[in-house]
Amino acid sequence: MADDAGEARPMDILFEDIQFTKHKLSAREKLEVLRVITERRIRMAMRFRISAFFTLVGILVSIGVWFFMAIIVQDGVQSYIMQYGDGNYFAYALIGIAFTAYAGIALSIYLTVIRATYWGNLLEMILSSPMKFTTFLLSTLLWAFLVATVNILLYIILGVGLFGAPVPFPNDLLLVIVVLVIAIVAISGLGLMSASMFMLADVKGETEPISWAVTTLAGLVSGTMFPPELFLDVFPPLYAVSRIMPHTYALDAMRRVILSGEGWSSSMVQQDILVLLLFSAILLPWGLLLFKYGIKKGEKDGQLARWG
Repeated sequence: MADDAGEARPMDILFEDIQFTKHKLSAREKLEVLRVITERRIRMAMRFRISAFFTLVGILVSIGVWFFMAIIVQDGVQSYIMQYGDGNYFAYALIGIAFTAYAGIALSIYLTVIRATYWGNLLEMILSSPMKFTTFLLSTLLWAFLVATVNILLYIILGVGLFGAPVPFPNDLLLVIVVLVIAIVAISGLGLMSASMFMLADVKGETEPISWAVTTLAGLVSGTMFPPELFLDVFPPLYAVSRIMPHTYALDAMRRVILSGEGWSSSMVQQDILVLLLFSAILLPWGLLLFKYGIKKGEKDGQLARWG
């Protein structure tokens, strides 16, 4: 890599080792990458203790809002949620808050990472590195779900301990985890579709339509804060929309397991799990296909790096 005068150019020296070094990370090396990145993020988070304090205050305020909201709406919605324990709306809402944290990550994290790495001029470098994008994305997912888990535990502990929410420890924690994992897989399919629009539809700064529609509809009709059955008496078409969203079935199953003590033998829980598996089998492959096609299109069109 030298010019006509026999002297190496600066850029040749800079990229000499990178261009001709081929190395595929082993499974052990990938785990090491995940460990290093996660530990680094934990150390960074520990430096900003004031942020943790305000997060705690925000959680307390949010729980207080729903505590007083439950007092107001309890009588109006109790008949719709009697299948969940004793029909306590505050407990109903806390589980909705907890699940929304995980669902929101599964829906938005892929597009968030694509946008951050693109605008930071890191996307092309990561895609061409031995680490690969999937390893980097997995490290981001692990961190996001770790933070969400800590926040959810705070919601439940403070909601039960300070505000007296009747949320019992589930009789079958494994079943709760299974439902949650299947739901995350299904919603991740939607998230990957959303991220693919970054390249396929050139959605690089505007609101992305898939994630916007799913977030808006899920918050309204899936049972996050209001029982879908309510719409049968108010506006039936919204109830029909709730039936085509994985969030609806995940929330129903989790509330039945946690609040009502139902288990694997429950026909309703079984039905919810089967529907979630169907969503996963359809949405995840399509999401992966579109996401991969979007990256390929970006490579072909030269959109992996920002030049201006």
